[in-house]
Amino acid sequence: MTGARTKSYGLQNALSLPSTAGELTGILRKLEQGPVDHEVEFKCKVYENGRVAADAETLRQLARYSERQIRVGTGLRRDTIRLIRHGTGVKRSTYRRVIDFLRSSTEGARVHGARS
Repeated sequence: MTGARTKSYGLQNALSLPSTAGELTGILRKLEQGPVDHEVEFKCKVYENGRVAADAETLRQLARYSERQIRVGTGLRRDTIRLIRHGTGVKRSTYRRVIDFLRSSTEGARVHGARS
């Protein structure tokens, strides 16, 4: 799999062109404030055939969860989960399910951690 490039899936809305001056002001204000700690940005390698592979940070975050937890949270089969964990390329929609699972689980951990 040659021709990989890194793509970020965290700021799609901020990268689109603003249609009004108010939207531009809001985007500039967010950029001036800098990155927010609770916003997790996931990166991946994008290959020429349209497949994506998780980067090292995403793999570290996935390692915190068992295969069963990921399967229940994403609805993916265990062989697909193993492919992702081994850094093999998967479809974008499959990778999106894993990213959504990681985002929801970090939000849930934050809410439960705040109660304790």
